Amino acid sequence: MEIKVILIDEDVFTLDCLVDKLHQLCSVEVIGVYKDSLVGKEVVEKTDVDLVFLAINMSKLGGVELAEQIKQVQPNLPIVLLADNSEQAVKAFEINVFDYIIKPVNQDRLRLTIERMNQCESKKLRPKQTMYLQLNLFGELSIIKYGGNKNETIRLNWRTKKAEQLFVFLLHHRDRLVEKEEIIEILWQDVERKRAYEQMYVAISHIRKALKPLKEHMTLKSKSDYYVLTLEKTRIDMDQFDELFSSNLSLSAENIAQYETALMSNEGLLLKDYDYIWLEGVRQKYEFKWLHIARCVMEYYEAHDQPYKGINLATLVCERFPFEEIGYLYLMKYNDNLGRHVVVQELYGELRLLTWEELQTYPSNQVIDWYNEWMTRQCQSTKEIETKGVIE
Repeated sequence: MEIKVILIDEDVFTLDCLVDKLHQLCSVEVIGVYKDSLVGKEVVEKTDVDLVFLAINMSKLGGVELAEQIKQVQPNLPIVLLADNSEQAVKAFEINVFDYIIKPVNQDRLRLTIERMNQCESKKLRPKQTMYLQLNLFGELSIIKYGGNKNETIRLNWRTKKAEQLFVFLLHHRDRLVEKEEIIEILWQDVERKRAYEQMYVAISHIRKALKPLKEHMTLKSKSDYYVLTLEKTRIDMDQFDELFSSNLSLSAENIAQYETALMSNEGLLLKDYDYIWLEGVRQKYEFKWLHIARCVMEYYEAHDQPYKGINLATLVCERFPFEEIGYLYLMKYNDNLGRHVVVQELYGELRLLTWEELQTYPSNQVIDWYNEWMTRQCQSTKEIETKGVIE
């Protein structure tokens, strides 16, 4: 059985050497090589991997800190730290990693590490990976169980639509006490009080039965006049998106991929299959967050001369938010960058027509000023060309 290995190091030379040396060993398969520690961390936590090599010295997130974070999710995953010197290697003992190797990596030393892994496998000493759930709330609700021999998509069976709605409501308020009276007021407001409580209790019973396959991850408890849905070893795309939004949104070549992934992963409407009134406010909040991050990424594309990527994202913004001018503005800027001047005029015409027909107004001063300045530049350029032609 081959050992699946992932390598994370900013040093390209070390990565190339390590890949070459590992390929010379039997029973080893390198399934991922990453220079970005944050991207590597995300992949490791979602991949069925047997062994991870981490460089201690990395600028964005050091190997020791990265190992500690990975162990919070997969405490039994073997990790080998790549140290620059023996002093750094001492840190390996502080966090109890599987092994450490001092650079430059020696073939014989690397073979010893792999042999130890093979011994653990043959003796069944290597524990299974920690199982965890990934809840995806953007777009269609999906539940995926990661870990073990394969990833599994979980489908919950609901006996009634009301039980499903109550589950979604409690999931939204996860890990918080929700008053039973509040549930009645929101989900059973048109039902006689006694009957409403009876239906709520039946729905709670259905939810508990539906969640039995996920008992290690989801627990629904009753506490006096409250219910609480508790999650353990569970990740939620909405929380991950919140963490990204709460960062300083200082985009760079090192982290732009994270923001691009977040925009593409969360492209769909929050819990789009559910038409619940109480969800509308939450949806609007996340639509605003998505648009804000999209604007930052479009600014990055403009500043770093990436018009093709910018056009793809700006087109998506226009489709998702047809009345937000920012998508049209950046589409005009990117096409101007590519010399597509006719397209710029067409886009401005489309925006004027859209705002007038739907809102009975004109584009904002910001858009009008940019377009007028652009037209002035085009006229000046045309005059310069004509003058040059006359002189010649």
